[in-house]
Amino acid sequence: MDYYSVLGINSNASDDEIKKAYRKLARQHHPDISDSDDEENFKNITTAYEVLSDPQKRRIYDMGGDPTKPGGGFSGQGANSMADIFEMASNFGSFFAGSGFGESQFNKTSKNHFNGNNILYPLQINLKDVLLSGKKGINITANFKCEKCDGTGSKTFDDPATCEQCLGKGQISKISKTFLGQMVTSTVCPSCQGFGIKPANPCDICHGLCRLKQTKKLEIEIPKGIKNGQQIELSGQGEAGVYGGLSGNLYIEFNILPDKTFARNNYDLHCVVLVPLTMSLLGGNSSIETYYGNLDFSIKPNSKSGETIKIPNWGIPVSPNSNKKGDLIIHINISYPHKLNKDQKKIIEEFAKTLNEKEKQTELIDGAASFQN
Repeated sequence: MDYYSVLGINSNASDDEIKKAYRKLARQHHPDISDSDDEENFKNITTAYEVLSDPQKRRIYDMGGDPTKPGGGFSGQGANSMADIFEMASNFGSFFAGSGFGESQFNKTSKNHFNGNNILYPLQINLKDVLLSGKKGINITANFKCEKCDGTGSKTFDDPATCEQCLGKGQISKISKTFLGQMVTSTVCPSCQGFGIKPANPCDICHGLCRLKQTKKLEIEIPKGIKNGQQIELSGQGEAGVYGGLSGNLYIEFNILPDKTFARNNYDLHCVVLVPLTMSLLGGNSSIETYYGNLDFSIKPNSKSGETIKIPNWGIPVSPNSNKKGDLIIHINISYPHKLNKDQKKIIEEFAKTLNEKEKQTELIDGAASFQN
């Protein structure tokens, strides 16, 4: 599977381009809003994003490996372990180390390298969820803590010991002389996989990695008034760390589906009502069904198409903990009879006489400026 083709990007795509492509495709193919046939596409899109958004996994993939498999998917005469993979990548950057051409920055030890990655989850919701809040269940698949060893990586729950091969550095450096000068080659330690520590008695389930790919069910509370594209952070609900590292965070991005009846503009809601011709002339009482319940309102006499009625505090909640809302703006659209019978036509003609209107009389008025580009 070509991960770049899955996301519709080229191999030189930046991190931002990868994220934008993923968000767009995830919204289109998410199982919550798409047909069941799209579930496999969504899994492929998610896998492609997980690989290409992780610098180390992307490097392995670009080298022809499969970072979703043990050892990066390399076999035979090539790389036989993750250490071999990182060694190949490291050699390119470190070849000219010490010769004035720059120094490799690959896999330098970081105080945060035990921490888990953050997770972004796009959640499809509707306008009713925004207005009334509520909860929605989701399934998150990621590397979560191994319950067998409680995330220690050890079947005896012992603390990991300093790696004897690299002495805790996570890398092994070799210095050799070439015609260009000294060449320093830094490779990931094959014994501890670059962590600098390792359990003496690895867990039988996670094999000392402290975490496993699992699916976790969560119930997400939807904040009232949430905006499209807005995110909430669930601290510590992301990918598990290793060897005492912190878990990443889970970010829920809310994608609001269009509503057939109501449209949102900031904190106001807009809708259109068809008003019978007689009611527009004489006025009257009417009602519509909203997500808040039934709403009664009045149509004033001589109402015209395009006029609006503002209903205060029937719009979008200003904040999750506030009772204050925006307005509901009702747009009037007058409904005319499709065809008049003889009696109706006669009545209209008599009515026109009372207004001193002549048949088919028109009048040119100002107002064309609004159509000018």
